[in-house]
Amino acid sequence: MNSPYVLLYNLQNSKGAKIKMICHKLNISFKSVERSEYSLKIADLISHKEPEKDSENDDFSDEMLLLAHFNNQLLNTFLKNLKSGKVPVALKAVLTEHNSKFTSIQLYNEISAEHKALREGRVAHKE
Repeated sequence: MNSPYVLLYNLQNSKGAKIKMICHKLNISFKSVERSEYSLKIADLISHKEPEKDSENDDFSDEMLLLAHFNNQLLNTFLKNLKSGKVPVALKAVLTEHNSKFTSIQLYNEISAEHKALREGRVAHKE
């Protein structure tokens, strides 16, 4: 089984430092993703493989977390620690087979659209 892993986006601040402390406490590996890496596939970022670069040049500045290889208990514990530590990050995703093929830009576009739809009481995806 793969070890739990967190990708942090736009969290080079005190909030990011708190998240990293939570990760250390829970024995979770983490990586702060640099803007120059936003066009790399999520699976490559997590596996530390030599990535294939896409041609995307888009950027985003919202804070975002991607949680990989968490079991339910660890996921609940991690989220409780974020809440009790007053470390809000609106955009969070869990690694799936589907989104592992996304770039960070594609993941951001997807979960920010879902987040906006939820705030507005809409359905993000039509079946």
